[in-house]
Amino acid sequence: MIGFLKAKARAVVLTAAGVLLALQIILPTTLDLLLGLILLGLVWVATRLT
Repeated sequence: MIGFLKAKARAVVLTAAGVLLALQIILPTTLDLLLGLILLGLVWVATRLT
C-alpha cells in the first residue's frame, strides 16, 4: 500500500514538474526564477520518493 502511494505521489510530482517546464518554455516571464526553483524542488522530491 505504501509503495503504491509513493508511486502515485511520484507520478503526480513528475507530471507537475512537466507542466511547469512546459509553461516556462511557452510563457517565459519574470517568474522564471521562481518556477525554476519550484521545478527543481519537485524533481528533488520525486527522487526522494523512490
